[in-house]
Amino acid sequence: MATIDGLAEFIAALLFFGIVIAVACLRLHAPRLLPDWPFAPFALFALSEVVTAQLPPFPQGGCTRVVTEGLGGGALLLFGVEVLRGRLAWRHRGIALGAALLLLAVLCRFWRTEPLHAVVHRLFPLPAGSLAAYALYREEGRREEEPFAMPIWMMIAATLLVALLPLAEGLWPSLYSLGMAGSAALLFGGFGWLGLRRQAHMRVWLGEVERAQWLAAERERISRELHDGVIQAIYAAGLMVEGAKYEMERHPDRAMHHLAQVTATLDETIRDIRRYIFDLRGDVSGEALVPSLRKLLQEFEANTYLETTFRVINEPGGPLQRERQQHLYQIVREALSNVARHAHARSVTLTLVYSDEGIDIRIADDGIGMGRIPLNKGYGLRNIRERVRLLDGTMKIESAPGQGVTLHISVSYG
Repeated sequence: MATIDGLAEFIAALLFFGIVIAVACLRLHAPRLLPDWPFAPFALFALSEVVTAQLPPFPQGGCTRVVTEGLGGGALLLFGVEVLRGRLAWRHRGIALGAALLLLAVLCRFWRTEPLHAVVHRLFPLPAGSLAAYALYREEGRREEEPFAMPIWMMIAATLLVALLPLAEGLWPSLYSLGMAGSAALLFGGFGWLGLRRQAHMRVWLGEVERAQWLAAERERISRELHDGVIQAIYAAGLMVEGAKYEMERHPDRAMHHLAQVTATLDETIRDIRRYIFDLRGDVSGEALVPSLRKLLQEFEANTYLETTFRVINEPGGPLQRERQQHLYQIVREALSNVARHAHARSVTLTLVYSDEGIDIRIADDGIGMGRIPLNKGYGLRNIRERVRLLDGTMKIESAPGQGVTLHISVSYG
């Protein structure tokens, strides 16, 4: 039994110490991954359990064990109070815990340690653990999004074990040590699981923020181009029509020339509007990547009158996550939009190459090309580069004056 107790206490101490380190690291480097709970008392409770596990059992541990167990119970009680009533100032926490330590020290000095240990070890954990469990239950019940998730139930069960185990300690010799090891495992697992869930939610939230910023930038760009391009072109066409109206009788040839210019201007304006409509094209819309890209190319050809070619080489070497499909789709859409705006091309070729490691995408046009790649100018390449970074992929641009542009994108399946 001694071996079992020693192993269980070692495991419990190791897990409680892991909780202390995890709380400290997250508070310093990633506080958003922690729930809005008072984790200082929680970490103090875990630390007191680590210290208690290193002390000899009572009565050999004497007053030192009484004080550390009392401090742990007080920290757990303080955790429950702060979850229910709101955080206390650090000075109030210090006063409360200092008063508890002073009281325990005075009682150890003037009262027999046996009855004091019985109170601290057997009776005090019951209100402390019960209050902490109730606080977690009530706090999580208020959440509208995923209330009472499994990590929370694990932590509630752990605090209830802390509350009830001392009362059942005499039923079986190793029950208390094994139960505390189980409580530590539940707390450690629940805390870690909760951090992973919050990290996943944070990643989704960051994606939504990034998408909102991208949409705001796109709205700003389109509104600016509509004002500087389309609206000005329509206004100029109106002036030319007005001039042709006055010259129709005296100079009909000049009037017909103005009307031909109006027709050309309006044709160019219609092409610009079609391009803006293409830029506002949505996401994959539930289809697989290849059918979505094929439909995107068809719409691009219809809106820009450019010849398009789509090639798919090999079969997928693994499943592609939905989020990665969305990013790849938007990368291709942005690249095609850049071709329509800047390349002065007659055709564009999209090649999708699957391999065991991932996907290679090549978008090549036969336009005027570029002598220098403006990576830090314009929204198009900036958006593409940012999406490739989010996918942990690589991006390369090949171009020369008069030889078109070829964009290479390589990403893994995720």
